[in-house]
This record gives sequence, C-alpha cells and structure tokens, in this order.
Amino acid sequence: MITLYKQQADHHSQEFLKSTLSEHYVTGPGKDGVSLAWDLVMAHLGCCGFEDYKDFSSAKLFQQFAGTEGLGRQVPESCCVLTGSPFLLKPKDPLCVSSPNSSNSYMSIGCHSQVQDMITTNLDMVIGVVVTLAAAQLLAIVLSFCLCKAIGRERDYRYKY
Repeated sequence: MITLYKQQADHHSQEFLKSTLSEHYVTGPGKDGVSLAWDLVMAHLGCCGFEDYKDFSSAKLFQQFAGTEGLGRQVPESCCVLTGSPFLLKPKDPLCVSSPNSSNSYMSIGCHSQVQDMITTNLDMVIGVVVTLAAAQLLAIVLSFCLCKAIGRERDYRYKY
C-alpha cells in the first residue's frame, strides 16, 4: 500500500510545503505559526527554503515585508549561519540577510533534501516508532473490547438478581 502511494504522497506534501512558504511565510514582528515552524526547521537543519534561497523570491508576504523594511533582504535570518541558540535567530554575519553567500548562509541547501537525508539516516527509528504506535493502538482496541464485555456482564448480573 505504501509503495503504491509513496510518489503521490511525496508530490502532495512537496506542493503543500512549497505553498506554505510562498503564500504564508513572513519575517519580522508579525510572524505566525507557519513562519515560526519554517524558521525552526531552517535553523535546526541548516537549510534555506524548500529547494534553496530562491524560494523566498516568490514568497509574497516575505517580499512585501522586505520591500517596506528597506534592507534589501533576500533571505530570513534562519537561513544564515547562526550564533548562539537557534531559537534566537541571530546571524553571525549581520549582512547575511541582504547579501547571502555560501560562507555566511545555507543558501544552496534546501530543507527538502535535509529532511529526506534525516529520515533516511534514521529510518530504523522511524519504522520502530510507527510499529510501536500501531501496537499501542491495537492494544488499546483489545482492552476497550475487554472493558465493554466486562461492563456488559456486570449489567446482566444486576438485572438478573
């Protein structure tokens, strides 16, 4: 089943992630959950955009903010090589957002490839988690049937006597 729909699921997930970046990503004080999620992924995985930094040229809200900001921003802080905690989004090179290069940013490394590499290297753990969750759900179903049967017996006992 999984092998039949893998390509289709991969295509839909790629389109969804691209659309979240191009339609909802914003930088600055008005960040929403989508922007924060992208920032965390990019900061922790050391990547920039879905495929690379060029994805931000089609990000409507990002371009709108970059135009009003006046810094000539090409990438968000999360694409830069950061100093300190990744949650702070503080670039080592302050000029990184306006003039990114391969030494001060992750401009050529896309998050799609980074996530695929992470899943591939941790495939055993991913499979283990999926099997464990399936076993836990199956156990919960069996226990719920046992509980229903026990409640039914107790109810029958009360009505008979």
